[in-house]
Amino acid sequence: MNRTVVILVQIGALLAAAFCLFFQVVVIPQAVPAEAALDPVIAQVEGRLIVVGILGLVCVQVVLIATAVLAQMSLGEGIFSRRAFAWVDLVIAACLAASALCVGFLVSTAWLPPLTPNPDGAGDMTDVSLLFFCMAGAGTALGLAMVVFVMRGLLRRAVTLHDELAEVV
Repeated sequence: MNRTVVILVQIGALLAAAFCLFFQVVVIPQAVPAEAALDPVIAQVEGRLIVVGILGLVCVQVVLIATAVLAQMSLGEGIFSRRAFAWVDLVIAACLAASALCVGFLVSTAWLPPLTPNPDGAGDMTDVSLLFFCMAGAGTALGLAMVVFVMRGLLRRAVTLHDELAEVV
């Protein structure tokens, strides 16, 4: 890979990880309680929503850092070594953990008692949209894990071919 592209990927990954850290420390702890004051459905799951939001961003940070390391390894022959698999496995584990967080939140939210309808008779769609958001998050994270798992298989094949070629040469 081109050195300039690797440096840009690393800078972008580190900036995105820092942005996630800002959200973990400042935005989520302030925004969720403010939203909970306005919406009784969010108020029911406020603590869980904060924990899942912060831990979900930890999963994103792990993927970003592993991507930066793998980009650095791609500059030389390091990407064709066995140690690259540890970073790819870390990405898969982070995606599966994010999916598990979403499923755990979905399961814990599914048994909440229903709220009384709004006084004006209009239905409150917050609880439904929250459940769909959890399902979409779990599906997306699981899908990403599957894609990276397939790419891991391609990397394994490339490493095998690289090792065979090194023996021939």
